[in-house]
Amino acid sequence: HPPSPALLDLSHSVYLIDLLLSVYLIDQFLSVYLIDQCLSVYLIDQCLSDYKKDPSVDNLIWLGRRQAYLGSYETAVALYSDGIKKYPKDARFYRHRGHRYISMRCFDLAIKDLKKAAGLTRYQDNQVEPDGLPNALGIPTSTLQGNIYYHLGLTYYLQKKYHKARYAYEKCLKLAENSDSYVAAANWLYVIYRHLGQDKKAVKLLKTIKDDMDLIENHSYHTILKLYQGS
Repeated sequence: HPPSPALLDLSHSVYLIDLLLSVYLIDQFLSVYLIDQCLSVYLIDQCLSDYKKDPSVDNLIWLGRRQAYLGSYETAVALYSDGIKKYPKDARFYRHRGHRYISMRCFDLAIKDLKKAAGLTRYQDNQVEPDGLPNALGIPTSTLQGNIYYHLGLTYYLQKKYHKARYAYEKCLKLAENSDSYVAAANWLYVIYRHLGQDKKAVKLLKTIKDDMDLIENHSYHTILKLYQGS
């Protein structure tokens, strides 16, 4: 049984649904927020039920992810730490715990975890990472290794360690298997190049951004990059 501080049960879902129905006629914006909360809590309930029935590595990861989506970062970290004890060679626990250490502003711990995840996956085939919130087409656009280096680069960027951030995002760019992943990495890499005064590299990178890129969800990154182009 995983550690379960602040885990929510089905009664919370029922309560939120009742509250949603009560508030709907008063404030529709608030009701939309409550719908999101109800869904999140319901999915945590489902993940917890799944884990109790089958305490598999995948079910433990999803339980942690759902807790994190609801903002319960400490609970998610505890779950991932439990996973690391049970599955120390599974890079996904380090990847997700590192991500949530970023959310908690524990940057040194995040870097340690993400570097560990990078090491564990170094000689492995890259794998598609399922989305917590599927896009409109239901097609995941990111990968395990891509997300490891994306978040590693982000952490270095937040610490203003731009040379290390550059290396991470250049690696992330090479790992991009579709336009969505490419523009996500390119956005940060462009800014980093500018911070480092590597203007020629920044301009060269912008030239790879086209109007007709086949995007599913990362339109905002593409729009920003087009803005940098002056388009």
